Amino acid sequence: MIPYIDLPHIPLWGPFAIQPFGILVVTGMILGMRYVEMQAKVYGLNWVKVQASIWGCLLIGLFLSHVFDVLFYFPERLRTDGILTLFRFWEGLSSYGGFIGAVLVLLIWYWGRWTELLHVSEVIVQSLPIGWVFGRAGC
Repeated sequence: MIPYIDLPHIPLWGPFAIQPFGILVVTGMILGMRYVEMQAKVYGLNWVKVQASIWGCLLIGLFLSHVFDVLFYFPERLRTDGILTLFRFWEGLSSYGGFIGAVLVLLIWYWGRWTELLHVSEVIVQSLPIGWVFGRAGC
């Protein structure tokens, strides 16, 4: 069994702090993106287009991961703190919301270019375990 280790955050100022979870998530994102870059070259994909779609997946995915977390796991925050709680990203994430956001971005980005979508998705899906290992390690 893997032991649970509670790593403390490093306070900066006010409500801001460096969280070990955040560092691990960002590390997973960076390593996953580097892997996609290497695989895009192997598959002969246009890296500039793939990179733009990845940034869309990351940004919208992070936003929807927090929205999903608030709506489905902590709806009382919405009732007590109001709509602004949807913009406090440091208060929780849900991987399901991130996956939904990433898939929506890819479907919109490559709408009507299904073959290109399949090639790009194949490369991106290969990087998910890399990012998820780091994210789950932070949990």
